[in-house]
Amino acid sequence: MNLKEMAAVALDHWKTYYPKETSQLEKKGMLDSEAIGAAKLTQMEMDALMLVGQTEAEAWQQARTLWILNDPLKN
Repeated sequence: MNLKEMAAVALDHWKTYYPKETSQLEKKGMLDSEAIGAAKLTQMEMDALMLVGQTEAEAWQQARTLWILNDPLKN
């Protein structure tokens, strides 16, 4: 999964589960940059997890919970 796809997952999740927070970020013009930031942090975590032996799928499952599946205002 590339950064653009990860950011899309973040946006979809945030809009579904954190609509108030998503709206706040959108009003500030920060929603897309926050999603890209979450995607970049997720990719960095995935890279680290794969270095210690996890598969890409395992790393995605674990890393996405840190930034993509959390409240975007608490990242």
